[in-house]
Amino acid sequence: MKAIFSIAFVLIFQHSAAAQATEVPIKIMKGLPYMDVSLDGKDPYLFGFDTGFGAAMEMDSVLAASLGVLVSGQTEIGDGSGRNSRILQTGILPRLQIGDRVFENIEVILRNRRSLPGMEKVSGILGMALFADYTITLDYPALLFRFDKTPLPVADQSTVFHYNPVGGGVPQIDLKVGDIALKAVVDTRSMSGTFKIPEEIIPKLHFLSEPVVVGRGRTVSNEILINQVKISEPIQFGQYVFPEPTVTYPSLNGDVIIGAATLQTFQVSIDQKNQRIQLLQTGKTAPAPAVAPTESQRYSEYTGTYEGGRELTISEGQLYIQRPGGMLLKMIETAPDVFTLERVPQAVLQFERDAQRKIVALKVLNQQGAWELAKRLT
Repeated sequence: MKAIFSIAFVLIFQHSAAAQATEVPIKIMKGLPYMDVSLDGKDPYLFGFDTGFGAAMEMDSVLAASLGVLVSGQTEIGDGSGRNSRILQTGILPRLQIGDRVFENIEVILRNRRSLPGMEKVSGILGMALFADYTITLDYPALLFRFDKTPLPVADQSTVFHYNPVGGGVPQIDLKVGDIALKAVVDTRSMSGTFKIPEEIIPKLHFLSEPVVVGRGRTVSNEILINQVKISEPIQFGQYVFPEPTVTYPSLNGDVIIGAATLQTFQVSIDQKNQRIQLLQTGKTAPAPAVAPTESQRYSEYTGTYEGGRELTISEGQLYIQRPGGMLLKMIETAPDVFTLERVPQAVLQFERDAQRKIVALKVLNQQGAWELAKRLT
């Protein structure tokens, strides 16, 4: 009898341990949650978590090589614009540990992430497929990431919703803009305002302010302006109502998007097995993270009009330059106040400052090896 009791106790204990949640602190950078993880017993490495990333894991290729991760295949990835598909190599990571939970033999997408501006300390991204067997919770106000195998309650369409997985697994739920019933994706990566709205919905809405251009976007065929405006129609999903919301338009991929600026007051839980998502608003806002300024903040001092009709603008945290009738070109920072162009890597652009450290001019190295000086006009 004693032996039977002992076996039963062990089984109960093991079941309880298996159901116990793993919890790790997060910090918010550019709206995306990031956490420290261990790779093959070495730590810490900084990884983001993105509900819009359907694969298991993306990892810096140089770091992967240093850990002995061998290339095993390749995969095609793209973005919402439909124009930036790329073929990337894949590999197998033997061991990943998040908190006290260990994952083994994970297929990872390899990308030279640390060469990207602002990503020098970021080792990769964790995606939805890694947590396919778990219920995950992003607790923005408490700055915590949790996951366990406890299913979410049955959908009540108030705080718990049945969702359709789209775009590789990102949850899509019912939402209304005024009386217009729509489908909206819950995207922790989206930082362009609280809600993104497709162009075709905008004529049906009533503006409470003048639209303001907040950036530029790119589609397959052209460059477009990104606008924000306050509307009179409330936005509602479940029990949550947002009166007179500010919306961003157009949404480049045609989706209605509930973005990170809205989610920052919620605990967001996702149960992929049962395709349920729970949104619990705590009434608190996530604490302001003690992190470096975003690219938008850092690059704002460069924007404006320069001689020769050069216009410098920011879109999605990136700095762009455009001449009259010319293409919109992304600028890549190579040193303080020094940039090159993504499409013309041999180009050199250098900003000049006055005694008060204000940007007063832009120098461009031309094809003859001479500097062209363009004074700042606005």
